[in-house]
Amino acid sequence: MSNSLIKLLCSSAFLLPLVCFGSSNDDPKIEKAMEILKELRTDNIELSPFQIEGGQVRIEGYALNSKVVPTYLHSTEESKIGKVNLEEISPAERQGRRVIHFIISVEPPDLAPHELNTEQREVLDEWLKKRNSLRLAEVGDCDCDEGIQEMRNGQAVGVPVPDYTPYCAVGDFNGDDNVDFAVALVDINKKKNGISNYFVLVVFNGPFIGKDKSPAFVERDIDLTSQGIFFGFPYRKPYRLIVGPFSSEGSLLMPNKRSYKWLVSDY
Repeated sequence: MSNSLIKLLCSSAFLLPLVCFGSSNDDPKIEKAMEILKELRTDNIELSPFQIEGGQVRIEGYALNSKVVPTYLHSTEESKIGKVNLEEISPAERQGRRVIHFIISVEPPDLAPHELNTEQREVLDEWLKKRNSLRLAEVGDCDCDEGIQEMRNGQAVGVPVPDYTPYCAVGDFNGDDNVDFAVALVDINKKKNGISNYFVLVVFNGPFIGKDKSPAFVERDIDLTSQGIFFGFPYRKPYRLIVGPFSSEGSLLMPNKRSYKWLVSDY
């Protein structure tokens, strides 16, 4: 976070008496707290010192009346700062006037991984052993450097996804509380205009037990150039696997019994 932004926050009469951290702003947790505090600013609410405890950010606030607080909390429900909880609310007096004092906590969101763990990679490698023409799609296959950068710095969806890669997503895709994964592969035996752009999308459902660890969904001969796989926060719940161009609604992969089916978008 830039020093100019910190000075702006610290000098704002609205945020009085905001605790400022000066040179400590290199701490990523403090930086996140400052971002959250900035997002939560409004003309009807005064926010003051916050604490960081166990991954949560606690913020103390004052409102002119009790009706403002529920409205304010409702306005944060669709925000991209995480889950906001009201912990305390009570009448108070501040600077000679009757106000409502409240404390809220913000739980920063858990972002879906975009990298396979050891077990998932072993499952995929085992399946690929008899499919020599397939390889994992790489960033270079995408031709989407700008889209990747915008996902990683938060410009695309409002929240940075630092580990974003276009051809891998991990999460509970079908709502059974097990972690699944999806990857894009390239069929090196099929080429168009001299370029291998025949992709295969595969989805494996967890848990990965037993001998049969085949994918739950396979879609062949699709072109995912300049496209990506997306899942989880900050997209709306219930989270669904999204495949499509960057900065588009994409097409959804909807759970269908033990597999998935396309809900196709026109982008």
